[in-house]
Amino acid sequence: NNVYALNPVDRKRQFEFGDRFFPTANERQFPTGGDVRSSPLVVENGDETTIYIGSDDNLFYALDKDGKELWNFNVGGDVSLGRPSIGPYGNIFVSNRQNLNPFLYALNSVSGVEAWSFDIGDENEYMAGVDPNSGVIYTDRSGNQLLALNPDGSQRWVLDVSADIQSTPRVGTEVDTEGTVYFSTRFNSNVNFDSGEFFAASDLGASGAISWRYPGDTGGFGGISTIETTPALSNDQSVVYGVAENETLYAINTDPAAGFRVRCAFSPIGGLTGSGEIPSSPTFDLEDDTIYVGSDEDPGGKIVAVNSNGTLRWKFSTPLDVNATPAIDPNSKIVYAGSDDSN
Repeated sequence: NNVYALNPVDRKRQFEFGDRFFPTANERQFPTGGDVRSSPLVVENGDETTIYIGSDDNLFYALDKDGKELWNFNVGGDVSLGRPSIGPYGNIFVSNRQNLNPFLYALNSVSGVEAWSFDIGDENEYMAGVDPNSGVIYTDRSGNQLLALNPDGSQRWVLDVSADIQSTPRVGTEVDTEGTVYFSTRFNSNVNFDSGEFFAASDLGASGAISWRYPGDTGGFGGISTIETTPALSNDQSVVYGVAENETLYAINTDPAAGFRVRCAFSPIGGLTGSGEIPSSPTFDLEDDTIYVGSDEDPGGKIVAVNSNGTLRWKFSTPLDVNATPAIDPNSKIVYAGSDDSN
């Protein structure tokens, strides 16, 4: 039920947002009332830093850098998984993963006041994604549709993908002006197992269209195991990275001229992490072309750094599984990841 802020140098606790420990004179605490399963978003604006995070107590919080609560908003259910997104017009987007209140909310990121809401018809397991240029919002609707909303909350289009969307849609970085949306899916292709595909969809303005799918466009049968992670993009947008439950990290060319082929497939069984699954979404360091993932192993887990050419850069062992998506400080190059060992 706690949110922690740690000093990256000495690991001392800067603040704790929760109710597990009694505060000291140098700590501020606030009860969240539920498990904290969403990823934090940290936004710096001049001298001000704001941390946004959701909890299973139905509340979405904004905190300052000292752990003081700035505001909270009730989304009517457990807050969706993943990291929230802020659009170029200052709204932050959040939803819940329970069917009791199936709305996507646009909140003023400074005040927490609701700007608008949109009924998406079903629970939303993962957070929405936002185009950093146009401000268009992309999210899952009814499990098997990609919904696009204009910045004012009006519907732009709906695209049927005939599979359950299992990630936050990724809309490239600020250098991507083509409106390509990347996401992963799961579909039940056999009574004995689930499988999935990686998708790229194009925003054509009045409609959306599937640009490519892997392995469907390569003649593959039945997908490549369940995919429940958010893709990452390389610095030049030429490669999309994603993880499947067949214990493999994939690097897929985004250019149709490349035939949608897999550039590299990194398997833990082949020596990347040892043996086990990769449950975390990949994180891509835009400056030095390194991909970071967490792994589950028997026993223990690992934090793994992989070069963009598919070779192992390093790996760090932990006593228990690493399910969380790693984060990297671009200045210090310190990599952060949580483990099931409570660290």
